[in-house]
Amino acid sequence: LNYCSNIQRMDIAEKISQQMDKNNIKKTNVTYSILIKGYGNQNRLDLVKHTLHNMRLTNTKPDIITLNTLIDTYAKCNELSISLNMVDKMEKSKSSVSVLPNLRTYNTLIKWLGKYKKLEE
Repeated sequence: LNYCSNIQRMDIAEKISQQMDKNNIKKTNVTYSILIKGYGNQNRLDLVKHTLHNMRLTNTKPDIITLNTLIDTYAKCNELSISLNMVDKMEKSKSSVSVLPNLRTYNTLIKWLGKYKKLEE
């Protein structure tokens, strides 16, 4: 899947994903993150949101890898405000099941704030 994502062949990744479903192979956070990244590389936020919805349907809780992928993907797709909002929510969540931002989270934000010339934020 990762290779398909990297070469922007999400049509093949989708077939693999469908075969996983057909063969009752549970998708992991890594699987969903790869799909999200691939759709983001194609600027397909509709499919990013659909993948996130499917993730929730299977009771797969986003981990730090998934959240960092989403933050990067939204920023890449000109939705920096969604990325900033996600990090803000991560920082404010105090429950034991919440996912706190890590170094990669902040590095991703800095990268995109720089590209959008909004480092002051």
